[in-house]
Amino acid sequence: MMDRINFFKEKSKGMTYQRMAQISALLLGLFLAFLSVQSFRTRQVKLNMETLVAEIDRVKASQGLGGSGGGQLSPVDTVIVSMVSEPNWPEVLRVISQSVPEGIWLESIVGESSAEGGKTSLEGVAYQTRLLPGFLDLLRAHNVFSKVHLFSSEASSKEVDAPLRFKIQTKTRGCSS
Repeated sequence: MMDRINFFKEKSKGMTYQRMAQISALLLGLFLAFLSVQSFRTRQVKLNMETLVAEIDRVKASQGLGGSGGGQLSPVDTVIVSMVSEPNWPEVLRVISQSVPEGIWLESIVGESSAEGGKTSLEGVAYQTRLLPGFLDLLRAHNVFSKVHLFSSEASSKEVDAPLRFKIQTKTRGCSS
């Protein structure tokens, strides 16, 4: 006579096999549900991205940026173009704040948006002349700016240790770059 293993028979210690099978089935069901939800969300995001890319291409084509045609933009298209070309201002300000060395004081930061991206003007004072080229190099090192140049600089007074007033202009990249 052969002995059979009864998986649903109670054990003397711990969980029954039946309870373990129920818990395993529940966990497997939850895992499969999670995978199906994630798969659905991934498909929706891909569809949304394809729609947005097609819309951006259509707007660029209507502006003559990426193909034939031209013409007047609707208000919705104007907003889409401005969102695509708008610089990432929080990132620009973060880069500027992390790049300012000790001994340089910024007095004003002015940002302007345009169809090509944006422009940023920085005005301030350098208390040591040697700090200004390093500051420009730090700004150039980040991909937020496509162009950085010293617009003007002049000594505040005729004294040797006088602070140097400067104005820097940058060309800021848009979000799509």
